[in-house]
Amino acid sequence: MKRRQSTAIIAALILLTQVSCAGEPIEQQESTETEFQESEIQTEQIYTLELPEVDYQGEDFTIFMRNSQYFIGDQFADELNGEILNDSLYNRNLAVQNLFNINFKLAISSDSTYGTDAKNSILSGDDTYDLIAVHARAAFGYGYDHLALDWNKDLPYVNLDMPWYNADAQKLAVNGKLYQMTGDISYQSFGRIVGMIFNKDIFDDLNIDYPYQSALDGKWTMDEFIRLSKLAVMDLDGDGQITFEKDRLGYITDWNYGPNQALFSSGEHMAIVNDDGWMELSVNTPRTIEVFEKFFAFTDSESAHIQIRGDVNNVITLFKNKYTLFVDILLDNIRNLRDMESEFGILPWPKYDEQCEKYYSLMGAGSNMFVVPISVNDPERASIIIEALSYYGWRDVLPNYKLSVIEGKYSRDEDSLPMLDLIYEGQTFDVAYFYDTGIFSSKLSDTGLNLAADQNHNFASFYAANESSALACIKKINAAYE
Repeated sequence: MKRRQSTAIIAALILLTQVSCAGEPIEQQESTETEFQESEIQTEQIYTLELPEVDYQGEDFTIFMRNSQYFIGDQFADELNGEILNDSLYNRNLAVQNLFNINFKLAISSDSTYGTDAKNSILSGDDTYDLIAVHARAAFGYGYDHLALDWNKDLPYVNLDMPWYNADAQKLAVNGKLYQMTGDISYQSFGRIVGMIFNKDIFDDLNIDYPYQSALDGKWTMDEFIRLSKLAVMDLDGDGQITFEKDRLGYITDWNYGPNQALFSSGEHMAIVNDDGWMELSVNTPRTIEVFEKFFAFTDSESAHIQIRGDVNNVITLFKNKYTLFVDILLDNIRNLRDMESEFGILPWPKYDEQCEKYYSLMGAGSNMFVVPISVNDPERASIIIEALSYYGWRDVLPNYKLSVIEGKYSRDEDSLPMLDLIYEGQTFDVAYFYDTGIFSSKLSDTGLNLAADQNHNFASFYAANESSALACIKKINAAYE
């Protein structure tokens, strides 16, 4: 049986050759190289960080972020502490500082949970901030207000063709202008994606195989997911009926996760940037209708349940207590399940059908997305530092992040590592979803969530009621990019 060689394992081995047990920083060499190898296709690609040798003489490089230790931890580690993710992030920053003689400095947003309060500084021409890392929807707001540089043309040493930048995020450029970007400069841009976890004990009790091989073979589909979910249903309290929170279901989800993921799992989007470079509404298709009909028919049955306007932690608690076989979860929250008594495994969210090329997963809007403000007085310097941070994030931080996700209470779940690679490959973005900050003020920017809250889940009537507002928003956005 062929198995995909995990890029995380390869890159982790590279890291071990560069960081000592004592946690010494990465040693810089004249040529920095790393290898990426796929064992199935027997090809090898070597990526080298190609940047000029420059000494910035201890200048500050200031990153503006939200006042949240969680999101700050995506870019900064105060010291080495022996924890693999923390130490790889610390060493990444130290390597870039040493390579260019630069000093990283953090500027915290004090009064905005989204991180919108750097705008006044930029408008005044203040060049304090070299990089802005904020809520993704806020990042789009900086671009919409013409306060950001264009990643496609204004940052000369940023090479968006490299694997440390997210290719799908580049499709969000309207009229060719890409004012916000993400990639492996942020491990949380991967960690804020929805994956799926399953209870291995229940699988064992049912005497059925874990779906790992099915996922690797491209056969982990909505139909297979529904079939397995139905097998798990059990009347635990013996009252002759299946009740949420009292009996075991096959699948439980929060309205923020499953309903939206159902749409994206099919390859459909709420809005796209078309071939001419303009945003257009794209959600009203026969395939979209088919997807939602199948998904909501399943979640309205006794096999599954959507929690509406509840605490997402309740869903995870039910999973930990074996009240469901499957649950979807942000990858970053999996690390909080190490106290769970039952063993669990990680899967990508299933494809709608085998026609899909990948296991598509939407990146959450709350993740860090990056903007270079127009007030930066040296875009060349900014691009050099961004490229270096992204490269070392891809090479050293992200592989160790993947290892931290699969680190269980008693052992490491190696079978889940290739699943993380499948999820990574399927990261997807939706331009309407990310503009949903008042700029895109139609309910179609969150179609799945809003349909879940409608008891009838009638897509046709929902679309008809919201199409005009969505088209007006799109017209406004396109005009801003002319």
